[in-house]
Amino acid sequence: MSMTTISNLAGAALRLLLASMLFAGLAACAKLPISGNADPAMARAALWSEIDRPAGSAGSPTIVFIHGNGNASSGDWQEVRRQLQSSGLPTLAYDRAGHGRSERWTGEYSIAGEALDLAALLRQHGVDGPVILVAHSYGGAVAQIFAASDDRVAGIVFVDALVPGSLTEAIAAAELARYSPQFAMVREKAPELAKTVIPILQAFPQTSRDLSAVAYPATLPAIVLRAEERYLQDPAGQAEEDAAIARFIGGGPRRTASTVAGTGHQIMKDDPAAVVAAILGMARAQRY
Repeated sequence: MSMTTISNLAGAALRLLLASMLFAGLAACAKLPISGNADPAMARAALWSEIDRPAGSAGSPTIVFIHGNGNASSGDWQEVRRQLQSSGLPTLAYDRAGHGRSERWTGEYSIAGEALDLAALLRQHGVDGPVILVAHSYGGAVAQIFAASDDRVAGIVFVDALVPGSLTEAIAAAELARYSPQFAMVREKAPELAKTVIPILQAFPQTSRDLSAVAYPATLPAIVLRAEERYLQDPAGQAEEDAAIARFIGGGPRRTASTVAGTGHQIMKDDPAAVVAAILGMARAQRY
């Protein structure tokens, strides 16, 4: 994804902060302490999560939902999960550290730490079989890091999310330079939310390097769902985004991309049925 999408992911969070939009409408969750993590840079936090294991779901892949930044939370997936209830698929939604009802990390933020959080969460829930990651926005970066090192991942559905090769170091540095002057005002207007979002933005250059250091598994299925309403209207940015997605789709035999008509960045809210259809299609191919 391009400068257009990075502005979408980072700039949107900052605009939400400046407007003092805080968390609302979160789904009821069960708190699970995350421990036993060896990452020295980012101490683990207690994460809120909710898992649903329908009767007869043994052997089916677990659908794991990863939300984005800002005022995002596991509640963003509420309608998608409701529509999946009749499918018999187990689902797991959680609030990333510093979001929703989860505690904030201590120490420096790292995308690697987020992947370790997810690994620990699956361990806490006893999820040993295949998982399909469904990632929105910045959650796509978390999904990429996790999938590169965990062979339980059977596929990823990118919901208007960062795809491999989209967050270049140049884009990350440019975005950080663009938004850094606003940080003082953000801390004043929404100090608690700023404690989560600003470190993530400050880590963008390192996150870009971390993403560049991992390879998306060549045979791992991917479905990219794109919003029809582009967040920014910059033609150059749109062209860059299109090129990044085309490169990714062309890099493997089991990758597809489509635009979901009538949707904005939060496709899972604008057209949850489209997200459900993508999940079911991938899950049917993975059941065993």
